[in-house]
Order: sequence, then C-alpha cells, then structure tokens
Amino acid sequence: MAVNIIDLVKSQLGNQMVGQIAGLLGESSDKTQNAINGAVPALVGGLLNNASSGSGASGLLSALNGVDDGLLNNLGGMLGGNQSKGVMDMGGKLLGSVLGGGGLNSMIGAISGFSGLGKGAAGSLLGLLAPILMGNIKRQLMGSGGLNAGNLTSLLMGQKSNIAAALPKGFDT
Repeated sequence: MAVNIIDLVKSQLGNQMVGQIAGLLGESSDKTQNAINGAVPALVGGLLNNASSGSGASGLLSALNGVDDGLLNNLGGMLGGNQSKGVMDMGGKLLGSVLGGGGLNSMIGAISGFSGLGKGAAGSLLGLLAPILMGNIKRQLMGSGGLNAGNLTSLLMGQKSNIAAALPKGFDT
C-alpha cells in the first residue's frame, strides 16, 4: 500500500510541536493547527501540480536533492533557538523555486484566509513545513526505488485521493 505523505507529516507534528510552531509564529495553537491542516495537503497538491510537467518534475527533483532529510530526526531542535529562522528562510526559498512566486503567494493567501493567520505567519509556517514535507518525500523515494523523476511523479500522483480527503472544508487554494 502506498504511503500517505500528508498523514506521515501530520503525525510528526503532535501537540507539543504545534505549540512550538505557534510560539515561533506568535499565534495560537488552535489557529496554527488549523493552518497546518490546510497547508500540508495544499503543499502536497502544489508539488503534484508542479511534478505533472517534465520540467517541473526535474526542478522538484533538484530541490529534493538539496534537502537534508536528517532534520526529520530532530524536529524539536529544528524549531528551537536560532535554527528556526534559517529553516523558514530555506523552506521559503525551496517553495519559491518549486511553486514559483505567484503560486507561493497564492498558497499563503489561501492559508491566511482559511486559518486566520496573518500572511507573514502563513508564509513562515509554509517555510517550516516545506523541509519537513520534502524530507519525508525524499526518504520515501530513497526507500522505494530511488530519487528519480518517474518515482517522484508516481509517489505524488498516488497522493491525489489523500489530498482531496485531507483538505478541510472551506479551504480554497
């Protein structure tokens, strides 16, 4: 059975982690959890749309090659101290290169409108979630045939029903 990337990422973001993220964003845990519930499937959908074209898949593959999936071993540490700002910046750049500025801004607006987070906080949240999501995708690919465009496209295409099921009612990208 294919892995559900959305559930995998959400399972790594328990209450304590959401609380840490909320503190970094200066938002409530409820708003932050709500934003995460919309952001994770929206991000997977954005990556799927991007990977649907040959150049998009190769660009995403290139971005995945640069992701350090070792950060998944210490998410709490990643969110603590001065590291979090660097992670947010790196994640924002990753998403900008993969989704394009317009796609990223559109997603930030959708998450902000849905969750009530300010646009700055929504952008920072996406920056934090991007390396977690992409690290998980990289690990899945490395464990199931390798990091190549065919495997990437297949993994993301297999997420379509998971995306549809996970997007909260009222969330419109």
